[in-house]
Amino acid sequence: MEIDENKIIEANEQLHTLKVDDSICELLRYDLDILSEVILAAKKISLDYILLDSIFELHHLMHFILGR
Repeated sequence: MEIDENKIIEANEQLHTLKVDDSICELLRYDLDILSEVILAAKKISLDYILLDSIFELHHLMHFILGR
């Protein structure tokens, strides 16, 4: 059983394994590629809070989708 070092799992919590279809993985990879390009471009432009909120909302939604 692999456990992320940054997350503490209580003894009564159960780990779930989730199989994800290849098409979903492709979509997530595509979204992550776009997100990484936005972050790299952020070094060259001034950021506003709306853009940062959008980036973190996308990040949160991806974790929600993967957590289901």
